[in-house]
Amino acid sequence: MTTINLTDVLNSYKNEVLAAMCSAQRIAYAGAVSNANRLGATRALQKVLGTSAMVDYALKFMGPVERAIIKVLLTGGGSNELEAVRRQMQIEGVGINPVRLADASRWQEASPDYQGTPHFEDAVARATCFGLVFSRSPIIAGLIGFTPGRMLYIPEPILALLEEHPDFATPSGPSTSHTQPPMVVRTTATDFQRDLSRFWRHAHKQKEIALTTQGWIYKANFKTFLAALNVPTDVNNDEPSNARLHFMRRLLIALNEFEGDNFADFLYASSESKLLSSPMSIRIRTVFEAWQHSGAWHELNRIATEHHGVDHRREAPAQLANARAVLLRCMARLSAGRPEDWIGMDALIGQMRRREYQFLIKRPERRAYYDNVYMNSELTYGLSFTGIRDDSIGWTLVEQAFIVNVLTGPLYWMGIVELGCGRDAQTGENIMPLSFRLTDVGQWLLGLAEAPQFVESGGRLVVQPNFVVLAMEPIDDRVLIDLDRFADATGGERVINYELNRASVYRGQRQGWHAARIMQFLEQHQGIPVAANVRRTLEEWELQHRRITFRRDQLVVQFADAETYAETREALSPFQSRALNPQFELIDGQRAEPVIQALREAGWIPLVEKALPAPASLAPLAAPTSAITVDDDGRIGLLQPSLSVSALGRLAQFAQQSDAGEWRITADSVGRAVGQGLALEQILTLIAELQQGEVPLGLEKQIRKWSGFFGQATLQRVVLLELSTVDALTALLADAEIGPHLTPIEGSSKPLALVTEDQAERLRGLLVERGVKIG
Repeated sequence: MTTINLTDVLNSYKNEVLAAMCSAQRIAYAGAVSNANRLGATRALQKVLGTSAMVDYALKFMGPVERAIIKVLLTGGGSNELEAVRRQMQIEGVGINPVRLADASRWQEASPDYQGTPHFEDAVARATCFGLVFSRSPIIAGLIGFTPGRMLYIPEPILALLEEHPDFATPSGPSTSHTQPPMVVRTTATDFQRDLSRFWRHAHKQKEIALTTQGWIYKANFKTFLAALNVPTDVNNDEPSNARLHFMRRLLIALNEFEGDNFADFLYASSESKLLSSPMSIRIRTVFEAWQHSGAWHELNRIATEHHGVDHRREAPAQLANARAVLLRCMARLSAGRPEDWIGMDALIGQMRRREYQFLIKRPERRAYYDNVYMNSELTYGLSFTGIRDDSIGWTLVEQAFIVNVLTGPLYWMGIVELGCGRDAQTGENIMPLSFRLTDVGQWLLGLAEAPQFVESGGRLVVQPNFVVLAMEPIDDRVLIDLDRFADATGGERVINYELNRASVYRGQRQGWHAARIMQFLEQHQGIPVAANVRRTLEEWELQHRRITFRRDQLVVQFADAETYAETREALSPFQSRALNPQFELIDGQRAEPVIQALREAGWIPLVEKALPAPASLAPLAAPTSAITVDDDGRIGLLQPSLSVSALGRLAQFAQQSDAGEWRITADSVGRAVGQGLALEQILTLIAELQQGEVPLGLEKQIRKWSGFFGQATLQRVVLLELSTVDALTALLADAEIGPHLTPIEGSSKPLALVTEDQAERLRGLLVERGVKIG
């Protein structure tokens, strides 16, 4: 919309034009404007121009061409290029004289005093003389005459008067109320917040989300997100096809609920959610403002009009927030007074086009008439739109498409608006509805109503005897986050179903949720004790989980026999210890040095062994020591009364112990080692680390045999074919009849090949046919 003041407008015109304006407005300066009285003429015109009486009077002298020019400019927000206006009139079939020059050899100035059908420039000149349409950017530098410049515009306040005039005004404000649509596409802000919570909680449970090189969640993993939000996974089961879920991810990144950005290889949900721990009203406003003011979502990049230039992972430019703000203000203005009414999309788009024509893309003050702003990426937020010839068409394909995307995308997804559509009409992003209506949350966020009341308490958990936990809404998201730690969500809308199972309870135990804590949590939010069978099973699962416990970096004392154990009691009594079995004792919370010193003072010299890598890594012992002897038959002898833990662990990988306690390498033990992934050389390396001296040759042969080292073999009779040259052999190998029966001997200094005995005679005949002389 042009906001240039009337003083600047009038000062840009020549004296003869000002004189014609004075004549049209019945002002005394008519026909007598000069440099001496120019100031008085402009002041007299300013008192008349822009008044309601002047507009009414001027419109009486406007013919169909002048009125068509005014309508086109009003549609364009009050300004447009002269050539764009001319083309639009031609499209609409407005009759104008196509001949501009009476004599092509000389220039002819436009004239407001035409007769009959006017030239386009003549019609503009008459509208200018009556103070309705003006121009700038003259073809020849200097003041503007009757022939208009390259840009046409209607200045304020004339623009406002024409928009409201009965001859041009279209319905606006509450009068644009649309009738009840045949079909209403409903949404609520609390539903969006519920799904946003499910999205974050599912990501939090995964710990880490891998992204493709294009920045999308992998399809297989994305299906689990769809399932968590109760979205069908049989169709449109990838992230690019689910804009609403992608919108959620972008918002969570913008709100720092995810660690990592849009170009990262992985995303990580934050350890705690600041958003989900806030009251519902704050959550809704926080999400709305994150969309409105951040670059999380690039609506212009999502419209259906063909364009290129922006990667979907990039943040939207900050200036796009201004365009959103203008649109929201227009929606609020249309809904003011009766916010519960339906507003027609034609009313919204019409008012945006008339009043806020440049809300999205600003038109430069000076540009050639052939310039296309839609291909200027500096003006269009990094995008370039091809195939758009002028502003009037471009506004429909770009600005109008942007408005539709904002309504059918973010505002609908977040529960700000409901959409009205035709019966059985297709709905979705970028599909224009018939009308829209602000929800109670939308009215609040746009400043038309007080904040609605959100029910955030009253829900509870119900633990059923079949280990199904029902989370009844409304329930605090913090309860659901804790429930996710030890139970598996299985779906549900208003009632979310969870399942307690052994794996989920074990997952909870690893995070500190032992059985007693789980039952206390469930009973607290259920209000009554859990069923007896559920309590008993949780306790049994915990006992089973605790049967095997891994303790890292612990100090263990190993004894050779019961006599040694008894004699060291006094030396070890100052330390807190627990007997693991008759041969091992665990020393709690103690470094090794004081224990070693106490044993030495008591007359014992302990063998100290530091922790080693897992046996499967086959890392060599820190200080290799001989621990066993082994003979050709695999019988093992121990060189010390009690092998160390690490030596026992390695020995158990390739040997087996009898009931009498004797160790031996057998075909079964070697087969078991191979089945567990150990190769022959790894088995021999383990034996060499523990064996005193070399591994017996006879045992090594046995191990090779037992491990299947030599595999399988085939023995057959063959015939050797020797050719005179390598080229001859190469040609025969390429021969369709002979080649399949030849097996060349690689690496041979001569051109040799093998032939099976049963094919020798047939091959001889084929060779003779090709002129080979066989010796």
